[in-house]
Amino acid sequence: MTNIDNIQLNNGVELPPIGLGVFQTPPDETRSAVEAALAAGYRHIDTAAAYGNEKEVGEGLANSGVNRKEVFVETKIWISDYGYEETLHGFEKSAAKLGVDQIDLLILHQPLPSAFERTLDAYRALEKLLEDGKVRAIGVSNLMVDHLTQLLEVAKVVPAVNQIEVHPYFQQKELQALDAEHGILAQAWSPIGGVTIYGEGQKSTLKDETIGEIAKAHSKSPAQVMLRWHLQEGRSVIPKSTRAHRIAENFDVFDFEKHELAAMVAQGSGGAIVNLSSVSGIRGFPQLAAYSAAKHGVVGLSRGAAVEYGPQNIRVNAICPGWVETPMTADFGSDPEVHRAMEADSPLGRTAQPEEIAGLITYLCSDQASFITGDAIAIDGGQTI
Repeated sequence: MTNIDNIQLNNGVELPPIGLGVFQTPPDETRSAVEAALAAGYRHIDTAAAYGNEKEVGEGLANSGVNRKEVFVETKIWISDYGYEETLHGFEKSAAKLGVDQIDLLILHQPLPSAFERTLDAYRALEKLLEDGKVRAIGVSNLMVDHLTQLLEVAKVVPAVNQIEVHPYFQQKELQALDAEHGILAQAWSPIGGVTIYGEGQKSTLKDETIGEIAKAHSKSPAQVMLRWHLQEGRSVIPKSTRAHRIAENFDVFDFEKHELAAMVAQGSGGAIVNLSSVSGIRGFPQLAAYSAAKHGVVGLSRGAAVEYGPQNIRVNAICPGWVETPMTADFGSDPEVHRAMEADSPLGRTAQPEEIAGLITYLCSDQASFITGDAIAIDGGQTI
């Protein structure tokens, strides 16, 4: 097995830098993916209550023959379990499904802006779980600058990790700088820009010329180059796959390190990038799509809409952050209070009207937009929509 250096978190716990992600992995495929990853050398698995596959992650770990103490297990509390007592119970549910007594890293899946006190109460529960030794480290996910700043003002324990979307087309430099300032490890989900390849006519990181040239020079795949880039910059990465050969390939990134990887830093330099990839339906996770729109202040995209607009035939797949109209499954909870809080997260507080949708898309296709694809929009001057 490849010997790799772990990353030391701000509380001294060590985390293997590459973990297998199982977002959107069907339960019946999760078990074999975890077994394949552990056989390939992975010692870090990332899951979440909302993924619906914690049980199969635990079964894959048990079936692998690898000692539990050797594997770093990370999972996330979903918003339906936010609140102090609710989060303590959420830990118990996740631990039981995973078949473990202690979780290595437990994080909050995302903020609930309209009921942020519940987010803070949930984090207080994580601090209690850490104090009691039920988890080894705690953290957050998808907390942008404003919400992370609010949490840091009251937290007794600085988060060890902030798991966020980072790839060459969406680098979140301001957020990463705040993480670094407080000793918080930035952990990248969608580290190879997988969210950029959904849909038609979109610019994919896997087909980027600069990344492709670097990959060819080192006899690596574009995915391997991007993963190496993250590691070289000190981030943890959570690539996902269900295919054994791809899982192994994603782990084979420790034998090259070249300065030209820095060329990828320039990929997102055309202005502030607003990634709408999660807004394209998220294939069964509409709540995350709505959150993605809301966190970037997108207020004019219709629920479940796929709009063809403009002379460039730009495809914009999007969902309105009018959460109350988005069906919620049992996996995400059906608490009316959660529904109301989600609705309030929408900048409009309601579903966008057709004329508002048309107005926003007209703006995105105007001369002010310096770069447009179905996934990302960079606006000159750094304006974030």
